[in-house]
Amino acid sequence: MLDRYRSIRDESSFITTLALSTPRAPFGECQSFYVHFDEERIMTTTIGSQMQENQTKAFKAIAYGLGIIVYLGGIAYAEARAYSLFARTIDPELLPIAIIGIVALGLTAIAAPIAHHFGTAPGVQRLFLDVFYAFDIFAMAANAVLDAAQHTGSITSVLELWNTYVLPALPLLCLCGWAIFFMLDPGHRK
Repeated sequence: MLDRYRSIRDESSFITTLALSTPRAPFGECQSFYVHFDEERIMTTTIGSQMQENQTKAFKAIAYGLGIIVYLGGIAYAEARAYSLFARTIDPELLPIAIIGIVALGLTAIAAPIAHHFGTAPGVQRLFLDVFYAFDIFAMAANAVLDAAQHTGSITSVLELWNTYVLPALPLLCLCGWAIFFMLDPGHRK
């Protein structure tokens, strides 16, 4: 049973807080808890505003769904271009193993945003992941451009440098990126 309550109203935001106290056995101590509710939202919600809010949420879900489809399509395209590059530069008997490295680029493009939103600590770990993710997207784009340039026969010196020194090391760079990401986890510093 509640012994007492008080209402605290923040005039600027129409948020009301009820501070409720109840006695706790066996020593008669009071246990307090707070209940917050938004009076403005309660007072202004109508059927029309609720329908508008639901419509906005539906369009947002459609946009996100289509965005994910486009994103995965871009990754599939980049993976196809990377496979074409690796197939021309790697011995045929090593290609099945190299496919794992090709997939590492695409999986990084999928895992990095998920890790950013759900599994990174603010600060150094999140900053490193963002830079690593940007590099991964850049690497997939550079591979696509290099593959197209090889098909047309017009390879610039920058693309030749990428082809010779960076492309073979991309799976190892993904490995290093994820290793550093895991090492930057604050849970490992204890």
